[in-house]
Amino acid sequence: SRGLGDVYKRQVIVTEGYVDTIMLHQHGLENVVAALGTAFTADHILILSRMTKNIYLCLDADKAGRSAAKRGIELMENTDANVYIIEIPLEMAKDPDEFLQKYPIEEFIKIKKQAASIQKFIIKSILEEYDLSQANSRDRAYNAAMEFLKEYRSTFTMFQGIEVCDFIVGKLDMPVGGYNLYRSIFKTDAKDVQSTPTFNTTSLNK
Repeated sequence: SRGLGDVYKRQVIVTEGYVDTIMLHQHGLENVVAALGTAFTADHILILSRMTKNIYLCLDADKAGRSAAKRGIELMENTDANVYIIEIPLEMAKDPDEFLQKYPIEEFIKIKKQAASIQKFIIKSILEEYDLSQANSRDRAYNAAMEFLKEYRSTFTMFQGIEVCDFIVGKLDMPVGGYNLYRSIFKTDAKDVQSTPTFNTTSLNK
């Protein structure tokens, strides 16, 4: 188990409860701490970022977990940490404790390797609230995504910004490249960004 812990020296996993943290420790992941809900503050992010620049939030697979992710990005605005979301599929388990009662630690590590940046996770959550097969709904989804990007663009690296814009372009079937969308948001004043783009009218199956 010590070997697994050594792999994660340069990163930390933050769970929502102490039971999740204990379970991960018991399975060999030592760099794990518990957020304990709203007790997790900007000061905690700042302290963690002094020890590692890679912070993984392993949140419950429900609406409360998504809300915690949104709190997380607000907390990281004044740090240079990279924050990622470990998203356990709800059909597998609701949290690390339940997951590790069903699956080996290796399966958890596979999910962790697929962790998205917190910015991409929130954009994904925003788009999932809309029926993207309908043009009017895609307009609303785009506007909601743009509102988030403009509010939190200071938290993005260039790579993260392009990655998220590529994701938005693909999900909304936009007739513009991800890099061009990135430049319109991150390289110009917010007033220069189009409020609504033109979308393809075909149904989406993404």
